[in-house]
Order: sequence, then structure tokens, then C-alpha cells
Amino acid sequence: DGTDIRSELGLRNQFVIGFSGTFKTWHGVESLMRAFARFRLESPGHLLLVGDGPLRTSLEEQAANLGIRGDVTFAGATEHSRMPAYLRAMDVAVAPYPPLDEFYFSPLKIFEYLAAGTAVVASRAGQIADVIQNGKNGLLYEAGDEDGLLDCLRRAAASAALRVRLGRNGVESVRDCTWVRNARLALEPFDRTSN
Repeated sequence: DGTDIRSELGLRNQFVIGFSGTFKTWHGVESLMRAFARFRLESPGHLLLVGDGPLRTSLEEQAANLGIRGDVTFAGATEHSRMPAYLRAMDVAVAPYPPLDEFYFSPLKIFEYLAAGTAVVASRAGQIADVIQNGKNGLLYEAGDEDGLLDCLRRAAASAALRVRLGRNGVESVRDCTWVRNARLALEPFDRTSN
């Protein structure tokens, strides 16, 4: 349930906004950092970044420059088996993808966030709006709109009931999203033609 991770990182009784993934430009963590700095001017909270990558040093510098270094934990890369506990340690898990022209991707981190039962905030980039129904299993904002991201963070922080509802609906929305099901769907047209 994330309690052990919160204890280990000194995050008990804090509102935790999180991200997991590789620190690369197309993940938009810089944007999340700026929105979080604005959030911290209004409300208590902590930013938990799980992962590593080429932008880590610049993100650490950005946090220091924004005056929030003490409110950001860089947890580093972790074993896959520990990821559910890290995701459950987050009150909100964010996928802050920037605007990406003609970029197709399968947002696995979104499915992992949803499966963990953590409330999701995500940008409307790529195929994310095909997975997240705004207000039902997550909160969406327009990619690149840091005001929109901040508004979503405010909404999530203001209501534990909303976070619980989004988390429960998130689990239900991905219950049937498995690799076996995807393979069957991909092979279905070929099965029809062979009959």
C-alpha cells in the first residue's frame, strides 16, 4: 500500500505527487517540476520522482533553482517488483507528456498507474485520451498547458474522495488490458481471413 516506501523516504502524512519513468525530454518532467513549484506556493506537498536518465542532473538543478529541492525526492531507478509500492506511495501519479507532433506511443506508465489504483493526472498527448476518461478514471489537461496541469493537481489535492474514486475506476478500466488480449485483437483479422 505504499506505507513502507513513505516511511523509507520520510513522506508520511504528506500529499505526494509522483512520476515514474526515464528522465528524457519527451516525458515532460521539466513541466511537472514548474507546475509543482507553483503548487507548493499554495499547498503543502512533495514530488516523488522514480527513475533515472539523461536529464536527472538538470532536473536536480531545476528543483534547486525553483527553490523546491527540499520538497523533491529523486528515488532513482528501482526494481520492477517494487514499482507497485512506489506507485501506491503516490497520492497522484502524473504523465506530463509535452505536445508531440505525429508521435504514436503506447503509454505503459499510464496503464501501470491505473493498475496500481493511484489517481492519474495526464496530458492529452498521443493516445492517452483513448485510455483516460476525464473525471472518471483520471484527470486530463491539454499537453503543454502548465496552468491546466496545476488545476488538475489542485483538484486532486482538494479531494481524497475524488482520488479514491479515480483510483478504483482506474483499476476497473485496465482489468482486461493484458498482453494476451492485445495479441488476440491483433491476430483477429487474420483469423477471419483464414476461415
